[in-house]
Amino acid sequence: MSVVPASADSPFSQCTESCIAHLMKLGESRLHEEGQSATPEIVHLKAAPDGTVRAIVGRSAELCDISLDSSRYRGMLSRRHAFMEMTDDGQWFITDLKGQNGTIINGLIMEPETRHVLRDGDVITFGRKICSKEFEYKFRVGPLVLRRVVPSRVQRSQDPLAESPERERPSSAGSSQATSRKRTRSPRSRSIKAKKPK
Repeated sequence: MSVVPASADSPFSQCTESCIAHLMKLGESRLHEEGQSATPEIVHLKAAPDGTVRAIVGRSAELCDISLDSSRYRGMLSRRHAFMEMTDDGQWFITDLKGQNGTIINGLIMEPETRHVLRDGDVITFGRKICSKEFEYKFRVGPLVLRRVVPSRVQRSQDPLAESPERERPSSAGSSQATSRKRTRSPRSRSIKAKKPK
């Protein structure tokens, strides 16, 4: 697997449609302001040249694909802490490699050396929970460039649901009620769901 830590200046700059999944840190770390090293804000996960999608997570840059270490919390993770992989059918799994302080998924401690299904939106805590969320990440599937697409003001103004309420109303009561229900929908409340890669 090709792993690309995002730069602090532009965390989205290295995200392309070839990104298969991401680890996104929950909360902002203040270690950069204190001159200390910190774990990356975003980790881009891409397939290896042979097509395999798997990565070892831990504090050792030499032994792991994803190196998570912090000068403030030294020793929180094992050198080889956890293993992530995507199977041929697109299913993600994570395995705790008997890592120091364990691995937590959505608040539940994982059983060591047991594969756990990993779903889009799951929160992974490598090691025990700490107040700074230094090792707490949200797992997202697919490229972030698709998730950042939002409707522009021009698109909203052209939306038929956003027409002015002064338009002529139907004379029948049933039609008026149906029209009233349509007007309660605000185009700003709609969300655009990113398409997952096939």
